[in-house]
Amino acid sequence: MSNLTIDSTIMLNNRVRIPLIGFGCAEITPWASEQERIIRTAIDAGYRLLDTAIAYETEHGVGNAWRNSGIDREKFFIATKVPPGTIRGGRKEIVRSFEQSLRNLRTDYVDLYLIHWPPQGKIQEAWEILEYLYYSGRTRAIGISNLNRRHWLEVMATCEVMPHVQQDEFHPYRMNEYNRIFCEQHNIHFEAFSPVARGLLRENPILKQLAEKYNKNTFQIILRWDLQHGVTAIPRSSNPKHIADNIDLYDFELTEEEVAMIDSLNKEGQINRDIDNFNF
Repeated sequence: MSNLTIDSTIMLNNRVRIPLIGFGCAEITPWASEQERIIRTAIDAGYRLLDTAIAYETEHGVGNAWRNSGIDREKFFIATKVPPGTIRGGRKEIVRSFEQSLRNLRTDYVDLYLIHWPPQGKIQEAWEILEYLYYSGRTRAIGISNLNRRHWLEVMATCEVMPHVQQDEFHPYRMNEYNRIFCEQHNIHFEAFSPVARGLLRENPILKQLAEKYNKNTFQIILRWDLQHGVTAIPRSSNPKHIADNIDLYDFELTEEEVAMIDSLNKEGQINRDIDNFNF
């Protein structure tokens, strides 16, 4: 994808536009005041997609940061998630959790609401409730994180609203091709968490060679590769320099051959938790 800028977006299947770069708010710090400072640093650097979740305990930080930034709410794309334990509690618990997220985020709507992890036997019921929240106008898009293709097939067997987003692991060691190609075929946008594989690729010789060529670091090479695949990348950091570096991606473009070189690193190696075996 050429001619990308810091403001580049991509259109979801319901015509809502999502930024191609976002700021991940998981595990940035446990302290609320520090959360706001870090997220404000990201906002000042140019991030407008803020990705949080009940489980991250950073919704308050996101809410305070965007409110105190002086930037209008509609300029932001705020995403949050419902945890699996809440889903097991049924409809009332999901709605209660969603409303608590709105209060935490200091907003009357979110731009994307996701099932964080799909608990066995509950995904269709949960999706119906997300559809209800979508129809109510309190979330502009809905999706699922951490899933296999069979979960999509289960949702799509009964859904009224086609999924808008899948958020999942995506980096040069795991391109998640089986799921990502399915999403492309069904016009479901793919978002990447762990886009730099939690630092595992820092010393990769191919990435280091490209970093030297473009006067960038290896993480910037990976994130640019994400964007050129049309994948929304959601890097996270608490370090102001890293936060700025991770969005400084628009003064160079990888060639098709270089993208293919990075693609060749793929071994579908999973670094995230096992989707089929979690106990939370």
